[in-house]
Amino acid sequence: MEPKSLADLSAEMRAVVRGEREAPPRPVATTLFSILTADVFELLSVLATKSALTVTELTERLGKAPSEVSRTLQRLAVLGIVRFVREGSEVRPELVSTQLKVDLVDKTVEPLPCGGSSSSPRA
Repeated sequence: MEPKSLADLSAEMRAVVRGEREAPPRPVATTLFSILTADVFELLSVLATKSALTVTELTERLGKAPSEVSRTLQRLAVLGIVRFVREGSEVRPELVSTQLKVDLVDKTVEPLPCGGSSSSPRA
């Protein structure tokens, strides 16, 4: 598949805004694969198994710099894998889902709904 020109991408975006076509599926799988390092898997695993961790608690548990963890969480949020929940003055990251659907042909990734209940992590 040949990359699209900026003019083509701009025309597509305008068509989406006008409602003439649907937005392309979000996130691109290659973007996800480019950030899935052992450290990111560890972060996702902690989010999946520990409930209600703040960003500060998460950085302490992982032993990583707060800026590194925040940057990774922001990238995962853009991909729709993590969302941020505000509780008072604290911001808590949580997984949207523990499972993702990856389409290797269309190069898309989407979180799958959890079976029956919300995607709340285990305690």
